[in-house]
Amino acid sequence: MLWRKYAHVVFCVLSIAVPSLSYAYFSSVYTAESTDYLMMAALFLPWILALFFELRLHAGEENRVWDKFKTRRLVMCALFTGIGVVLGGLLSIPAMPLGGYSLKIGFGNLPVILAGVLFGPVYGGMVGGLVDFLQAVIFPKGAYVPFFTVIGVFFGLVPGLFFAKGQKPTLWRIALAVFAGQTFGSVVCNTALLVWLYSMPWEIILTRIVNQAVMIPLYTVITHSIVVVMRRNGLLEKLGISHGCAKGGKGA
Repeated sequence: MLWRKYAHVVFCVLSIAVPSLSYAYFSSVYTAESTDYLMMAALFLPWILALFFELRLHAGEENRVWDKFKTRRLVMCALFTGIGVVLGGLLSIPAMPLGGYSLKIGFGNLPVILAGVLFGPVYGGMVGGLVDFLQAVIFPKGAYVPFFTVIGVFFGLVPGLFFAKGQKPTLWRIALAVFAGQTFGSVVCNTALLVWLYSMPWEIILTRIVNQAVMIPLYTVITHSIVVVMRRNGLLEKLGISHGCAKGGKGA
């Protein structure tokens, strides 16, 4: 229907404008030392949930039918989110290659990538956004910046696009998906945001390239190994997954 197409366009515009304007306002009101970054985070969470439900609204009819498999996938996504928060917020190592906190060494993105590979881009994006949001609330390292949560969505959404139609998760396809997600999210978007917000030198992109040259192969091998183990133990079938990707993976 025509009105749904217009509604989709309007929502996409608002999804960019609302968090951007909210952050601009609150960042001008509160100082970096203020604990009111939690309020900024709380205001940003409904945007993540609205994005998820809007994508469900425009999914195909068959993808909007709720079944036991989607319940199980949500439970798995909740588990991935919890693991990602612990790995990224508690068990990661902050690095300051050029004198400022510009890099985090750890495996916090691994559960996010797994969600995208197994369940598709919407689930992957949802897990990625929630992982970043909860890390900022539970393990704060400064004022909350919602744009990093947007980038967190891409860490799961981009790899998920490579499996949106039920493609088989071969080693090379997973490698390409991880490469695209990490390069776009970490090397391009995070670097640009650090340069824009904190006036860091563009040279930090070199440290990110080196970091991802190590992490991308590790993420690829670990993700592929986990998928293989899940398939051998029949876990993929219990989640309603065919050839390693959820049926209706776009959908959510």
